[in-house]
Amino acid sequence: MSGAERKHYNFDLMLIQSQGSVPDGWGIYSWEVVNLHTPHEAIHLTGGVGRPIKKGKRKGRTTWRDMDPSTKMVFTFTRQQMAAFRKAWEAETGECSNCHGNGTECYGWSATEGERFRPCKACNATGKAPVDDDTPQGGAQEAAR
Repeated sequence: MSGAERKHYNFDLMLIQSQGSVPDGWGIYSWEVVNLHTPHEAIHLTGGVGRPIKKGKRKGRTTWRDMDPSTKMVFTFTRQQMAAFRKAWEAETGECSNCHGNGTECYGWSATEGERFRPCKACNATGKAPVDDDTPQGGAQEAAR
């Protein structure tokens, strides 16, 4: 996708929106892993409706400092729920959720170069949804090899 705008999806926000309604302008401002390395590991996603910064070098970005507290909501998901949402999205769109269908994944960032990309390992740089070997399609592909 050289020269073109990279596709990017916020899967955390999409998962929250699939659970019910959130107000217009609602965004996530905090991610917290709870019960780390236990069978009950989960992620708390906290968000609300922020306001745009009106001046300065961060003009146009969102600030949560003085947001309306009535819009604050916390959603909790297990890693399994988040992975299942991505798999369902891949099945629906046919695109790889790791690289967002771009064929390249971000592997680092630096102040001088910005984001650095490499071929996506999940889809072998195709941008297409990877096929699991435990799905009917994957089993058929295994048998054909």
